[in-house]
Amino acid sequence: MSLCLVSFRPRCLARYLGGLSLLSLVGCAELQTSGSFSTRTLKEKDDEIAMLIERVRVLEEIIPLLACGPEIRALIQDVRSLCETMTDGNTEPICDEKKLKIAIVKAERELDAKVGKKLLQVLRHEVLYLSANGEISSRRRERLSALAQERRLPGTKFLIIAGGDDGLQRARFARSLLIKEGIPAKESVHADDGSTKQVDRYETAWKLSLSVTPNELRPLDRPSALEPKDMNRAVFIFRIDYL
Repeated sequence: MSLCLVSFRPRCLARYLGGLSLLSLVGCAELQTSGSFSTRTLKEKDDEIAMLIERVRVLEEIIPLLACGPEIRALIQDVRSLCETMTDGNTEPICDEKKLKIAIVKAERELDAKVGKKLLQVLRHEVLYLSANGEISSRRRERLSALAQERRLPGTKFLIIAGGDDGLQRARFARSLLIKEGIPAKESVHADDGSTKQVDRYETAWKLSLSVTPNELRPLDRPSALEPKDMNRAVFIFRIDYL
């Protein structure tokens, strides 16, 4: 599973903090009985915990950047500059294939690979296959729910890509499903300086065919026997962090 989309979950931190908490309790007991532990010693432990938490925060920011690589970061940033002012009337913005072409060609030249294939390799993602009446299988819905429940970092965003003539409609449908599963359009996060700010959780959707075949997908991403085999019916949902 790609580091780009899965938050760095420091299980060792929980165990370490638990151990430190136990030491603190023992220290308090000894302080009450023998007075061998001073307030200064307890403060040093608190400082050590704070330092460890800060190191984990820094790792959370750095690891996705290292895993994604500069080419993918540059692609996302280029598309943002091309599409940030685009709107579809008074509805949600969409960036279509014609507008994306320059950024895509540049990225594929630098990557020496197809953008769609590269995105699927390095980014945490899920794939939805919409039926003719706009439904998805229960298995896809369960995986979407699991994606929504993963801890989000302050810089976490979601990018939805759908090709075909009705790509915009299917992208909107996927976004509505994510919102229902608990990923709001905007969310309050705590900044490093202690303040609270509103962040957008969704990138402008891409109306783009990723030009990938089922064999190029992970087995769990491939359409099942009951799902549409036409890859133009697929909707790709990518989680991107700090890009």
